[in-house]
Amino acid sequence: MTLRRRASIAAAALLLGMFSCTPPDRQAAHPGGIDTTGMDRSVAPGNNFFLYANGTWIRDTPIPPDRSAYGAFAVLAEEIDGRVADLIKETATSNAPAQSDARKMGDYYTSFLDQVAIDSIGLAPLQPTLDSIAAIRTRADLARFMGTALRADVDGLNALNLFTENLFGLWVAQDFDHPTEYAPYLFQGGLGMPDRSYYVDTSAAMAAIRTKYEGHVATMLALAGVPEPDAKAAAIVRLETRMAQVHWTRQESGD
Repeated sequence: MTLRRRASIAAAALLLGMFSCTPPDRQAAHPGGIDTTGMDRSVAPGNNFFLYANGTWIRDTPIPPDRSAYGAFAVLAEEIDGRVADLIKETATSNAPAQSDARKMGDYYTSFLDQVAIDSIGLAPLQPTLDSIAAIRTRADLARFMGTALRADVDGLNALNLFTENLFGLWVAQDFDHPTEYAPYLFQGGLGMPDRSYYVDTSAAMAAIRTKYEGHVATMLALAGVPEPDAKAAAIVRLETRMAQVHWTRQESGD
């Protein structure tokens, strides 16, 4: 890599770091988007450019108690989510014409917040899906049902999103060997916990997480009115464990 190329990358990193780490309450004082107060000039840029560009911001910005990490993208996501929520709330009270997109959006939002109505209907919205599961008798039935749950909810190359709550996730992209054609790629999924290691890791910490997870599953079943929630939760975790044992690791999936 040439010296000019390195300098370009370093400059871009500096600008991106300072722009990204500008909290909303400081943006008014820095209309150009660059907040140099986040830099740590005590660090030589040649020794650790990341800390030089962002060290003070990292030191002075606490991680919120409801998060495991915090950074520029989290700040940006919070601001965007807040703006979107305000737009939806405004739409919900706008008395838009019936059947218009704005009215549908407002009605959907209002119904989502109607906790009384949600509680009153219980599991009724899930009953068709539960009936379909109960009707599975053969492997062909199982494959057909799994196909109805398949979603394009993963992205193995652009976003490195390998997680899907479905048994399989679908990603469609240019074929690696024939770039003039598109190809579907299937990704493994179906685990309630983030990764196979949560099920197969023998450490005491992971064992404790598994115990708490089984309790969580039982609580969800009990809240849904499912009989014998503890026994069913144990069966669910056993099934997920069997699935995890044949899953690829994240490294293998990445390869």
